[in-house]
Parts: sequence; structure tokens; C-alpha cells
Amino acid sequence: MPIEREPVTIGSNVYVGPQAIITKGTTIGNNVVIGAFSLINKDVPDNSIVMGQPGKVTGSVLIDDEGKINFKYSAK
Repeated sequence: MPIEREPVTIGSNVYVGPQAIITKGTTIGNNVVIGAFSLINKDVPDNSIVMGQPGKVTGSVLIDDEGKINFKYSAK
């Protein structure tokens, strides 16, 4: 049985936490933070914070005009 392969695309300024898994064919946008031990099995939009198994968007990455980075977490 042959191994199925698909490319994974990772944008600019992406942090992938330790032991996170990104499955085949997934696209990760720019300015994304992926939490430790997360399972990313769907595309992740730009400026997102993703964590969990399966990975869910839990917040956003905000970059102001001066280049300052802030994180905004969604309330549950």
C-alpha cells in the first residue's frame, strides 16, 4: 500500500508549539500561533491562535501600525 502524501503550506511568522501535529494537505496562514500538543487537521486562517485536539481557533494575533504584537483570546 503506497503512502499518501500532500504538501503542507506554512505562512510567514508562524509559531508551532512543541509536539503539535499538522496533517497532510493543511495550509497555515501568516501570523499564526499553534499551541503545544495541538492536532491541526484543517486550514488555519491568517492572524489566528489555534489550540486543542482537533485544533480550534481560540483567539487572534493583532499587529498594529508600529509592528507591536498583541494577542486577543475569545471568551468561551
